Amino acid sequence: MDKKLVTRLVVIGFVLLIAVLGLLPTIRLSAMGEDGRAALQANDPDAYASMRANAISLGLDLQGGMHMVLEVDASGMTEEEAADAYRRALEVIRNRIDEFGVEEPIIQPLGEGRILVQLAGVDDPERAKNIIRRTAFLEFKLVARSSRTVELLQVIDEIVAEQQAKKTADGGGDGSVADTLAVAAAATDSAALGSSDADSSMEALFSNLDTEEKPAEEQGATEHPFLDLLQTFRYQDGSLSFAVPEENIEKVEAILAMPEVADIMPDELEFRLGVIKGSKAEANSFQNYAPLYLLQREAEITGAAVAKASMTFDQRSFNEPVVSLTFKPEYVKRFAQITGENTGRQLAIVLDGKVRSAPSLRVRIPDGRSQIEGGFTVDEANDLAVVLRSGALPAPIHVVEERTVGSTLGHDSIKAGTNAGLFGLICVVAFMVIYYRASGVIANIVLLMNVILVLAALALFNATLTLPGIAGIVLTMGMAVDANVLIFERIREEFRTGKSVYASIQAGYERALTTILDANITTFLTGLILFYYGSGPIRGFAITLMIGIITSVFTAVYCSRLAFDFLYSTGRLRRLSI
Repeated sequence: MDKKLVTRLVVIGFVLLIAVLGLLPTIRLSAMGEDGRAALQANDPDAYASMRANAISLGLDLQGGMHMVLEVDASGMTEEEAADAYRRALEVIRNRIDEFGVEEPIIQPLGEGRILVQLAGVDDPERAKNIIRRTAFLEFKLVARSSRTVELLQVIDEIVAEQQAKKTADGGGDGSVADTLAVAAAATDSAALGSSDADSSMEALFSNLDTEEKPAEEQGATEHPFLDLLQTFRYQDGSLSFAVPEENIEKVEAILAMPEVADIMPDELEFRLGVIKGSKAEANSFQNYAPLYLLQREAEITGAAVAKASMTFDQRSFNEPVVSLTFKPEYVKRFAQITGENTGRQLAIVLDGKVRSAPSLRVRIPDGRSQIEGGFTVDEANDLAVVLRSGALPAPIHVVEERTVGSTLGHDSIKAGTNAGLFGLICVVAFMVIYYRASGVIANIVLLMNVILVLAALALFNATLTLPGIAGIVLTMGMAVDANVLIFERIREEFRTGKSVYASIQAGYERALTTILDANITTFLTGLILFYYGSGPIRGFAITLMIGIITSVFTAVYCSRLAFDFLYSTGRLRRLSI
């Protein structure tokens, strides 16, 4: 056998071997079925992840997922600031989704402050949406002394009591807290700051408070209308802490937002609620509450100082999931100074306006490490670490369009696309065999090779297969056969002029090559333009089309020519069946 022929056989064999190996993960996953894939993911998640990463990725229209259009809220910003916020938001969202681990996400700017996000195969759309939209603004703020907190709470209580008394005197209600809140937004005059009785101390005041929530029908004018909404805790050192029962949170927030309360708040201090927790209220019941903190308004350090964030388990609290933080080198000294100068005080960790935890500073922390606690689940801690690593959003994000594609629709699309592809393949195969006889069989063999090479390329290059992509594969099959038709018709013409079988084959391939290349190059350029300017499904179609053009030229010209040369060299091609 001719050495050139052997070399070409080796090349084609090597290409097919690579293609089959590239398709093995896809074939194995498909053969497992849904139950098998779920079992593998549960028993050996690493093996499943590796197989999934090397298999063909399905697009949003085939495996389901979510489609969102986000808008960056740049209200109040200059044009330059809005453009910068848009650019930074796009980068932060891209980083968060990459960290989240979605395969082949589509994240594209749409102009006018909008961003397109398509996430295929997302099992929990709400969780993904929360990760994307979360501002993740992290601050470390010192907690004010207990005595200062008590003093301000007492003054606020007096303001609310005065508002109740005023409401009762005007005959507009019974002086309940509800009445006070109803007129709070309309109040314009600052309330006078009454003083407490001289013979009663703040300690006595908070020690005697009835912290049990009263039934709705019993809530009316009380001696301490604001303080009765709080729950008081006493530490071993005698200091007090405060919390708000869950059912009172809206009332407390409304009171703290009253103009009269804002007027008496020192410029350097602010009240912040913590995340809702559980506390044993009675022998066999639990009450949910949110801790109430008085914080320094200015942050000691922010999330910009965080270099690393990861989910870990705190062995001191029964392996509770927490988020461990490591500060950037330039902030380590600053954090050590803060913790050293404020030993004995609490340092609140505030995330998006909510106090996640407020640990007491026992010693100076010189290594720039901290952690965020807050009763997280493993997923919540992982998600928080993701958003902290990717940085805070420069502006709020609003979802202006959202669609969820169910997996059932994806399965139906795959079935319909597969059926269409098989039907087209059968028609083409039947036509080629009937019209071109033995030569048509060769064309069908290389056509099958072409489909294998296209699918293998999608898997090896981690491209995404979409429904338009399936259409591109079907179109590729037609173009591959079209090349063979050009070649076979040219061979027929050469053979009719009286040339020998081999001379006709040789002339047919050489003279049809220019026409084949012209047609395929122009189509490839069209696919390139579609990929560059298109988005989503258009790109999916363009990718499969361009890959299909390359493989169809290879199979139609190189592989089918090899088949004819091999048959002729072995003496099996004595007459032309075309």
